[in-house]
Amino acid sequence: MNTYRKGLRTLAKGRNDLIKEGYVVAKVEIVSKYNKNKDLFGLFDLIAIKPLETKLIQFKTNNQHLNLDEYRIFAHKYPQFKVEVWIWKDRKGWIKKRLSSSVYNLIKNEED
Repeated sequence: MNTYRKGLRTLAKGRNDLIKEGYVVAKVEIVSKYNKNKDLFGLFDLIAIKPLETKLIQFKTNNQHLNLDEYRIFAHKYPQFKVEVWIWKDRKGWIKKRLSSSVYNLIKNEED
């Protein structure tokens, strides 16, 4: 199984869901032969924008043990952004973890 391609499929699913919700979405990976850190701020795959709302989202696939500390710190430091981690579970769908900038902890864990 090619994990790179599986990750791209997960990213495409998430992007399509965000577009259906009315967001303008941009992939923020920087592709370079010399750049090891491809994600925005080293954390995020996509940026999704609606009027007066900006989401920074990291996508994962079938991730069991996920450390959210870096995302919580970022959300606390930059409260103007909604920080989310979306995990695609095979045969189950999305688990969306929204990190609160105001409370500085995980406030929502919803399964679709």
